[in-house]
Amino acid sequence: MKRKITLILVLCCLALSLVSCKEEDHSDEAKQTAETFLEAVKSGNFTKASSYCSPEEAKALGWESYSEEAADDFASSISGEGSVNTDYKPSDAVTSIISSWIDQLCAEMITGYKVSDKITREKQVYTVPADISYHDSSTLSEEVTKTTEEYLGSDISKIISQEQLAKLTQIYMTEGQNAMLDALFEQILPDLLDSIAQSYKNAPTIDDTITLTVENVDGDWLITGDDGKLAAITSLSPSAESSEKSFAATEAGSKTLPASTEAQSK
Repeated sequence: MKRKITLILVLCCLALSLVSCKEEDHSDEAKQTAETFLEAVKSGNFTKASSYCSPEEAKALGWESYSEEAADDFASSISGEGSVNTDYKPSDAVTSIISSWIDQLCAEMITGYKVSDKITREKQVYTVPADISYHDSSTLSEEVTKTTEEYLGSDISKIISQEQLAKLTQIYMTEGQNAMLDALFEQILPDLLDSIAQSYKNAPTIDDTITLTVENVDGDWLITGDDGKLAAITSLSPSAESSEKSFAATEAGSKTLPASTEAQSK
């Protein structure tokens, strides 16, 4: 009898030991981490979203200087080599207009998301799927090309008032072409970029499923990987073809203005 009792106690202790050794399930923490991360992405705050990632994942996504780099990309599309404006570099004021526009686009990029409960894990590495709706960045590139050609591929003097033309004439005659281009872009970019942003906002959305990897890193739950879709979904860089067309339109439009300003000055 004593031997049976002893055997039962040993088995109970063994069972308790196995239960205590079993890894805890942190699926709830993994889901919460994914939701917090995607909420930051949806709001357009990519810097904040990067703070929920491991250093390696943040680097892979390339979001730590997202707005600045995207603004530089678009600013470069209105200047470049091989044109009459070879040495033109947008002023801080022009770059600021573009940066504000980039922020506006980022806030419209992701239209919705839902993190799934079907979370899987291997040891303490959690795989979290999420449904996501977003605007197609190729739509933006097309709109940039079309609108830029409409604004800058025509005679600039037809889309600005005589009073504005007189001011630009004065700037051109006293400060040179680059200063005139800065003043011109400060006038036309807000409406031009707002038109592009509205078209982007109203464009059809795409539904897809992404997969995030979540782990506990030194006590913090972080996004440590993804399936590679997010970088493509959140890309605002214009395609090479789009940039080339935008640049060609800029060149064509800017060439008409010096002629108009010279005519005004006579």
